[in-house]
Parts: sequence; structure tokens; C-alpha cells
Amino acid sequence: MRLTDACGRSNTNRRLATLMAIALLAVGVSVATPSPVAAGINGQQIHFFDGLGADSNVCVSGNGTSNCWSTPWSDTRFYNWWWWGYVQYHEYDPFWNLIGFNDDTVVRVSPWDWWCFNDANGSGSGSICSS
Repeated sequence: MRLTDACGRSNTNRRLATLMAIALLAVGVSVATPSPVAAGINGQQIHFFDGLGADSNVCVSGNGTSNCWSTPWSDTRFYNWWWWGYVQYHEYDPFWNLIGFNDDTVVRVSPWDWWCFNDANGSGSGSICSS
């Protein structure tokens, strides 16, 4: 059975055009839908080192977001938060008194997942790290 329109023309082209439009729409939706960030491609997770042992809490802000973490150890990883560009670190004592402030420029693309921020001397510096 051949499908035709009211004028007797085959509507195969119309069906093909409709299928193409649906396929393009599906691709557009999948591209626009956020997906988990691939490590090392769209920012870095922060690995915070507090060599002085003075920081109890650290707040990180940058790329339009911010979050605070408790840092009970001198070596703390901030999992599943991805940073790049200009990033600020605010360091607090157990009573949330500001004891330090640093800023850094985190690379967006690297072969590693982690950006190590070392506050060993209170002045702070960051670099790509593989662990």
C-alpha cells in the first residue's frame, strides 16, 4: 500500500523530513542536557592541604558558585565540585572567624582530576596534582 496525500503525491519525503526533524531535536536535547563533568576536561576538583593545621573550615568560590567544607584534617578533598578560572579560598577557625584568604587561577583542562591548593605557609598556592 502506497501512502499519498490529497493530490495523489507520495508523502515519503514528508515522512523522511519528519523523521529527520525528530532526530535533530533528539540530538539538540541531548547536547543541551547537563551531564557529569569529565575529569580534567571541564575544571578540577580541589585537594586542600593545610600544613599549619589552623583551618577548620574552608569556603571556595568561583565560576558562579561557592561551597564550604569542614577541614578536620590537614589533607582534605572537595569531591564532585568542579572549578576553573579565578577561585577564592576563605579559611576559618572552628568559630568561623576568618583567618586567611587566598585566590588562585585553576586551569580548566588538564590530564588530572585534581587541583592541589597548598596552604602550608599561610600564603597559599595551587597547582595541578595527579593524586
